[in-house]
Amino acid sequence: MPMIQNLGICHIPKSLAGNFEGPADFFHDLQAGGNYGCDSRDWLLFETCQRQIFISVDPLNSINSSDGMSRFCGGKFYRGQEAYEKLLSVLCGLESRILAETEVFGQFKNFTATLPANSRFKRIAHDLILDVRELRKTCLDGIGLRSYGSISAHYVKNLEYISLIGGGQLAQKILPYLTEGNHKISLHLRSPSKSQRLPERLRKNIKICALDDPGGFDQLEGLIVAAPVASSKIENWLQVSGSSPEVIVDLRDQGPGLRLDGSVTIVTLNDLFERMEKTSDLLLRKVAKARDEVGVLSRRRFSARHFRPFGWEDICA
Repeated sequence: MPMIQNLGICHIPKSLAGNFEGPADFFHDLQAGGNYGCDSRDWLLFETCQRQIFISVDPLNSINSSDGMSRFCGGKFYRGQEAYEKLLSVLCGLESRILAETEVFGQFKNFTATLPANSRFKRIAHDLILDVRELRKTCLDGIGLRSYGSISAHYVKNLEYISLIGGGQLAQKILPYLTEGNHKISLHLRSPSKSQRLPERLRKNIKICALDDPGGFDQLEGLIVAAPVASSKIENWLQVSGSSPEVIVDLRDQGPGLRLDGSVTIVTLNDLFERMEKTSDLLLRKVAKARDEVGVLSRRRFSARHFRPFGWEDICA
């Protein structure tokens, strides 16, 4: 059974990745046994909107030239207990712009579900999931809306006719919150046939429209943009259909010059971040407690596993 002592990760924030030779090339070289002091081909890549994390649990993976690797990919390396602690902190949302958000944990559970049964990381991932659940239950209960989906739905909760642009992961995280409300929802996709990928429980209550069909904006009261569509196209659709939404939640990562114009209330991705960063004293106290508990849980996992004299791992927990 894999030991936490053998766990090694390289954590690369997306804000840094663009300044280096390329995480994708780095990952390819790692899997091919590149010249980084690694003999392992057993590397995994866990990726979110804010970071990339390369993971290995191979005991031969010494990562003995981490300085050179850091110059190549811009990441920071962690080993053993520190690696486990870093992963636990990330999965609890303690390093996210939306403090204590839950999206990254959901992405990690989807990631681990795709791992083969013989993956070296499978057992450690199971332990991480258990520890995140315990930590959120004991330290982060009662903190309110902490996910992109729940926050986006909150802005349009009192509106009846809602249009959602996009069918990717972000849109799929928003839909369950929208379908819980008393909304009439239209979903705008480049390829409407791809709506078949959505769970049936979501598809049966929404109207599917082609992305270029402005007719889907009829009676529009709230609009959520969760796909990289040009602002000029969206403004044209609204003008042609004669729609004037009360609220637009724009989740594109757009610069100031590319934002939607209009007299309606527009909530941008940065606005959402700023709103959530204005946290209450109660949340800050809970997060501080959670950060302490991350260290406690990591030490507990690390000390619960050790080698027998003949090299066998003993699970003491």
